[in-house]
Amino acid sequence: MPPERASRLRGRVGLILFLAAAAVIWWGLDRAGQRADWLRVEGPRHAVAGQPLPMRVHLAPLSEPGYLCADLHWGTSRDTSMGYLATGGAKSVGKGGGTFDFEIMVPPGKEGLRFVMGVIYLGRTGNWGDHKLAVSTELIPVVGDTAAPKETRLEPLRLQLPGGGSQGHSRPAAIPRLLTCLLFLAAMIAAWGASQSTKAPNGGPSLRTPDPTAWIGVDQGNNVIPLTPSPSMNLGSTDGTLSPSEGERVPFRAGEGKSAGSLCFREAGCLGLGTRWWQVLVVVFALACLWELFGLESWLGARARAMARAEDLYYPRAVLQKVVISMAVAGTFLLLLFIRRARNSRRLLLISLTVYFAISAVNLVSLHTIDKVADLSWHGLTLVQALKLGCAAVILEGLRRARRA
Repeated sequence: MPPERASRLRGRVGLILFLAAAAVIWWGLDRAGQRADWLRVEGPRHAVAGQPLPMRVHLAPLSEPGYLCADLHWGTSRDTSMGYLATGGAKSVGKGGGTFDFEIMVPPGKEGLRFVMGVIYLGRTGNWGDHKLAVSTELIPVVGDTAAPKETRLEPLRLQLPGGGSQGHSRPAAIPRLLTCLLFLAAMIAAWGASQSTKAPNGGPSLRTPDPTAWIGVDQGNNVIPLTPSPSMNLGSTDGTLSPSEGERVPFRAGEGKSAGSLCFREAGCLGLGTRWWQVLVVVFALACLWELFGLESWLGARARAMARAEDLYYPRAVLQKVVISMAVAGTFLLLLFIRRARNSRRLLLISLTVYFAISAVNLVSLHTIDKVADLSWHGLTLVQALKLGCAAVILEGLRRARRA
């Protein structure tokens, strides 16, 4: 198969695998999320101060009878809750479930009252303390009499489970975060030293008269093979004045038993490629160090959640969260497969760096289903912090191996 056709085929296969992996991860996240499938709630799109708020609850069959209760909580804005406001009482329900109507009075003249939400719970006695199931509705804006609609129309309300409105991660402990920052700082310094050591002294040797023993071969698998140009190799020049620029690879046609690839001048060209590699790592480690030092992950996540609530994007944002997480995890798996083709000395560094970025991206998006696991802690050290600290330590070890190669 021609190389260009094979390359296009690999690209298409990689895209198909990426989309398939993302779809499977999406399905898993969707199935892992808890649902309030034991009831449906209908209510108006606006509440009127001084008037009762109607609310209709469709209850699925139950395992045992109990009491269904409906309360109202209130808030001054979309991202603040002020707690209990009023109750619609309790209704006895049997195992067959059914449809139940509540009317809950919205107190008039309540200072700062801008939003209300229904809190529906089921228990044996009707008291919140012994409830078994509970949900809360989306926020309902409160309007005055003049702005109230003439006809009250009940529509399905979106629901969330208690705690489902993720308040974000708890503030990361300072010591693990600073330790991670220090490890990235050490990695940045080591990468900077490596970039300086790979530079050719005094601008490097003249490329007009290269030493034939200073050439190496790079085959199609990026494997470096020491070579000495010979007449059997077509170096693209016949006048004897071959002079590649810094980092340039010159195509060649090897003799029998050798695969085609490229030639690189060891003393200048390859050093130039190596210098750029280390310089890129310096920038990456510097950004990671600042990311951990200032806690940008927690800060950006908190700002995004506040914006989602203020703009009434709390429910639609879940779709974006699942998309980002699915793509990040699927992309990480595929990238790890491609890393197998990298040099052995760089694999550990690339793998640990990829895992670190994937953990940071997923933790930044903050899907509640994942947050419950990510925020597990031991003596203040969360699971995410422990994983990131471990990645930073492995990155430093991988950097040491790459420098020794």
